[in-house]
Amino acid sequence: MTQIDDALSGLAEVMATPDAVAFSSEREHFERLEKALARKPAIDAAFAYLADLHQAGRLVGGVTTADYLAGRLDISRSEASRRLRRGNELFAPPPEPPRQQPGGDESAEKRAAREAEEARRATAAAEARERARRRQSVTEEKRRIIDAELRQVTEHAQPGVDELRDLALAASASRSPEDLRRWLRDQIRSANSRRRTPGGGRDPQAAHKKRYFAFGKQDELGGVPFYGYLSAGEAALLKSRFSAKEMDAVAGPRDPEDKRTLGQQRADHLVNLVANAPASAARQRSGMGSLVISMTLDDILGMNPESVFPTNTDIYLNPADLHRLGAAISDFFVLHDRQGKPLSVGVGQRSATLEQRIALFAGELVCTHYGCGKPLDESDAHHIIAHSEGGPTHPDNLTLSCWIHHPANNDRRDGANNMGHAERDPTSGRAGWRDAGSDHLRFNDGAAAAHAAGAKIRRKYRATSDPPAGHDDPGLFAV
Repeated sequence: MTQIDDALSGLAEVMATPDAVAFSSEREHFERLEKALARKPAIDAAFAYLADLHQAGRLVGGVTTADYLAGRLDISRSEASRRLRRGNELFAPPPEPPRQQPGGDESAEKRAAREAEEARRATAAAEARERARRRQSVTEEKRRIIDAELRQVTEHAQPGVDELRDLALAASASRSPEDLRRWLRDQIRSANSRRRTPGGGRDPQAAHKKRYFAFGKQDELGGVPFYGYLSAGEAALLKSRFSAKEMDAVAGPRDPEDKRTLGQQRADHLVNLVANAPASAARQRSGMGSLVISMTLDDILGMNPESVFPTNTDIYLNPADLHRLGAAISDFFVLHDRQGKPLSVGVGQRSATLEQRIALFAGELVCTHYGCGKPLDESDAHHIIAHSEGGPTHPDNLTLSCWIHHPANNDRRDGANNMGHAERDPTSGRAGWRDAGSDHLRFNDGAAAAHAAGAKIRRKYRATSDPPAGHDDPGLFAV
């Protein structure tokens, strides 16, 4: 490992001034380097699988192996999850194939044929997995293409996912990334069309099992892509609700001056359907499904067309978005002190109230574990002193903890399993994280947390001890 480190450090030093390097004499070395580095993704997957076998998350006070990989290898959680998934696909024992329950009238001959087919497919999958493990010289780009495309393989496709992966890895040596994607899509389409249950019949639920709906990341324009997959029946129902006649029946005849495209009309219709849907009983009781927007009084006074404001969904809105949503007037106000900490809003319950969660959102915006950016709608209101230990459901004893970091909190605070705990700093009042055995708190000063109203207030009053002129109470902020 030292030799690798020294060699790469030397190479980086040489390439620090690329215009001084002779391309003709060095290009072959870089071509060899690219081929050598193509083996690293397979090594990464093997190491991720090894780390998972040894519950490596405990080494960093976490619960999952992704905690260890992201923390110690300095990679994103999505990359850590990708390596773990690839490691399991290549090295974990293959899952038992689904077995068709024999019907009461299944003959001995049919049962023998079904069991033979199940055994054949299991053997073929195991052999394909072994070959895939040996195919290491595949670039990371091509591996990502293969991983992404294989998610479209249905449960009973023939050949199955292990065999298709093996075929794709073999084909990658002679195909460009673009051609590999097209070729693999054809293979998957063919395999899915031949899908059969172990009993030999077609799986009528294949498309329904594949259904999903997801949001992408907010882009540089402020928009958010969304996408999904539905079975034919579900898609037909949804499509019927978005026909031109249906939309006209709901919104009334179109104005001749309306220049919206059909796609824009459908987008507006979708938002109207959601906005006007009857509130569920759960939402009425707890505020679930509510959109909460955080801003300080200074934000309101200094608002301009380029201003953006964080929400509990990790999506930032500008003033035009607020106007379209009818959210220009706040529904809730939260009082902060000059440390940016929300003041008390309620006590005495096991679960945080809607108002308490809004207060946490205003003060912290995201999970308070250092470096985390998970928003309110992916986080829990965590009791700093456990409720089972007598900790009250009070803002002073609550902090936001996401679904990844919440399970890693050690309520006993004894350092067991190398797990740390959330704690509030008595001087600043901020909630932070104390690693097991550490003598100091670590606060979330990441990019997402910096947009919290509480963080803005702390930055403001670091520079001055006096409230701005004309602000009788500088701690009143709209949410």
